[in-house]
Amino acid sequence: MNDSGRPMAELLTPPNAYLFSIRQCARAFRLNQFAIGLKAPANREIFVADERAAMEASGLSESEMKMVEARDWTGLIAHGGHVLAVVKIAYSLGILHHEVCAHMCGM
Repeated sequence: MNDSGRPMAELLTPPNAYLFSIRQCARAFRLNQFAIGLKAPANREIFVADERAAMEASGLSESEMKMVEARDWTGLIAHGGHVLAVVKIAYSLGILHHEVCAHMCGM
């Protein structure tokens, strides 16, 4: 048990936690590459100016684009988005990491 009174095993299984495996990473390769590319100011400017066009140019799937548009941070993580990459998307949109974490906690 922990502070929440829930067994640790329950907290470490979906929908509460997601395993970041090589399979997950490969599935979300384009998403993660796109997000990491947002480190460059020029890429952030392009993304902010036209989110959809920037994502299409990066080869994101329709479901990935819909998750970004919906600000579905938990869905992006479950899909295979690396947490640091997902946070780069959020930061580019003016969303802070604690808001992303709150979403993942259902808050």
